[in-house]
Amino acid sequence: MMERPLGVAQTIRPLALAVLPGVLVIALPTLASGITPPPSVSLLWFIAPFAYATAAVFVLPVFALWPASRLPSFPIAALWGGASSYAAMLLVFGTRGRTLLDAALLFAAAPGAVSGLVYVWLAAQKTKVSN
Repeated sequence: MMERPLGVAQTIRPLALAVLPGVLVIALPTLASGITPPPSVSLLWFIAPFAYATAAVFVLPVFALWPASRLPSFPIAALWGGASSYAAMLLVFGTRGRTLLDAALLFAAAPGAVSGLVYVWLAAQKTKVSN
């Protein structure tokens, strides 16, 4: 197998798909609660635009300026995704929510970390070329 470089345009689809598992991580507690109908469906419609905006603000500009960032290692992708998710939640909740976010760092970072890992896996699939 040989790998070819990933262009910015080729990162859009994996990035768009990778956001969805992160959104599901946020909605998972309410899906598992057994409440009927689950409030997560409306929660997903509310969260998804913020998740895509996070990718547009914290990921795409770096992809455009730094080609090596388009296919990071799994640990770097998880850290980058987690930090992006935490930063986006800080922007949404403001400084008053920081205490809550710091206490629940795993909750704040988990959606982005999951999205980062899914992105790397999807992007790596696009770069594989058979000889």
